[in-house]
Amino acid sequence: MRMWRAFAVGVCITAGVAQAEWSWAGRFRDPPPNGFHDPASVAVAPWTGNVYVAESSRVIYFTPTGNPLGSWHDTEPNHSLAVVKGVAVSPVSGNIYVTEWDAQRVSYFTSTGTYLGSWGGEGSGDGQFFLPEGVAVTPNGAVYVADTGNSRVQYFTPTGGYLGQWDTRDSGGSSPARPSGIGFNAAGTVVYVTDNVSGVVQYFTSTGSLLGRWGMGGGGFGETDWCPGVAVGPDTSYIYVVDRTTSQIRYFTPTGELLGAFGSYGKGNGQFTRVNGVALSRTGARLYVADPGNDRVSLYERNEPAVSPSSLGRIKVLFH
Repeated sequence: MRMWRAFAVGVCITAGVAQAEWSWAGRFRDPPPNGFHDPASVAVAPWTGNVYVAESSRVIYFTPTGNPLGSWHDTEPNHSLAVVKGVAVSPVSGNIYVTEWDAQRVSYFTSTGTYLGSWGGEGSGDGQFFLPEGVAVTPNGAVYVADTGNSRVQYFTPTGGYLGQWDTRDSGGSSPARPSGIGFNAAGTVVYVTDNVSGVVQYFTSTGSLLGRWGMGGGGFGETDWCPGVAVGPDTSYIYVVDRTTSQIRYFTPTGELLGAFGSYGKGNGQFTRVNGVALSRTGARLYVADPGNDRVSLYERNEPAVSPSSLGRIKVLFH
């Protein structure tokens, strides 16, 4: 029976990408009088499922289906937020880490916004930043930061102790030069880094040894042009990449074979304008997209696996 099922799917291979694996399920809107203003990134707390959104000079958090729970912003007495680009939730402590782009620092808070500390400062030395964007936390609590303006990734203890770094440019010192998004496999041993200029996705060991890369731009099948965000599925079978050029979320095997895509340019349901961030729930059943051009966060829910896979690689993922 298993052999017949695999064969039946195999004969349906098509040249296009998979359809209908993800369905648009709604949108988050911060209620009046504020409303969203350029939500740049999104993160999901692994145990509560609450959704944290970094936008302008605020962090807003919601229930998994979009009911607002609270926020903190640039008028807090203990710590005034600068422009926030990245947000991540520690799976160990539940603390919230943000990159403050123009203040050149990382700050962290409790899950409800109580300020705990910061580190950084402008520069290119160890523990300094220049226009940092993405941030992610490993299963053991280490904090990785896309130090975008310095073309590198740095990583730290949960309280900001410097641990190491690596350059994301190739051996010739050229592209990719502006790392933006960071994501991990479930074990925290493989780091996926996207580039928001060259459209390259690279993956490394947790200490920075290059394992592989894909992309190089051009907008073709399996390529991305401008990819500021990345999220990794809970079983690491799917790597989700923001492709701002085509206004899509594309998903790949861990080695870069395109499996599917959804989204298009526009303001309607299931469309994006200047799409930027992506995050998954702990089980991988829900996916959240930060869409600053439309001042909203969109929620998608996963359907049953599509009947017509786009490639042999997709069959391997669905029926391994």
